[in-house]
Amino acid sequence: MSQTPYSPPPPEPVPPVQTQGYIPQPKRSAWPTVIGIISTIFAAMGLICTPISLAINAFNPATQKVHEFMPEWYRTWELGSGLVGVAFAVLLLIAGISLMKRRPIGRSLHLIYAIIGTVMTVINAVAIVLLIGETSDMPDPMRYGMIGGGAGGVCLGLAYPIFLLIWFLRGPVAKEVKTWKAA
Repeated sequence: MSQTPYSPPPPEPVPPVQTQGYIPQPKRSAWPTVIGIISTIFAAMGLICTPISLAINAFNPATQKVHEFMPEWYRTWELGSGLVGVAFAVLLLIAGISLMKRRPIGRSLHLIYAIIGTVMTVINAVAIVLLIGETSDMPDPMRYGMIGGGAGGVCLGLAYPIFLLIWFLRGPVAKEVKTWKAA
C-alpha cells in the first residue's frame, strides 16, 4: 500500500462578477474633494466676513477710537486689503469648485492663490510693523492687542497657502492632475 500525501480537492470555479452593464472604475482619490471643500468654505468666509468686518470697522465706536491713533494711510490700507481679500476669495472659490470637478485648472489656481497669498501676507506683516512704529502714542493695551492680532494674522494667513504649495507641488499630485480632463 503506497502512501500519497493528502491533497485537497480543487477549488470550485468562481463565477464571474455580474456587472449588469456597470464597468467597475478604479477607486478615485478623495483629496480633490476634501481640499476643494476646504477652499470653498474659506472662500465663502472671505466673501461674507470681509465686507461685514469693513462695515463694522467703519461704524463701530470702539474701532473709531483705535483709528484715532492710526496714521492716515492705514484706513486706505485697510479698505484696499479688504477689497484685495474679496478678490482672493473669488479666486479661491473658483479654484475649489474646479478642484472638486477634477479640472486641472483647479491645481493651477490653487498654486496662484498660494503664491500671491504668501506674498500678500508678508506685505501685510511689513505694513503692521510700520504701523506699530507709527503708533507710539497709542495706549499699551491697544498696542499689544494690535501686535498679537498681527502676529496671529500672519501665522493664520500663511498656513493654508503654504499647505497648498507643499501639497500641489508633490509629484504624485501633479501626476494625478495630468490624468484629469480639461474643461
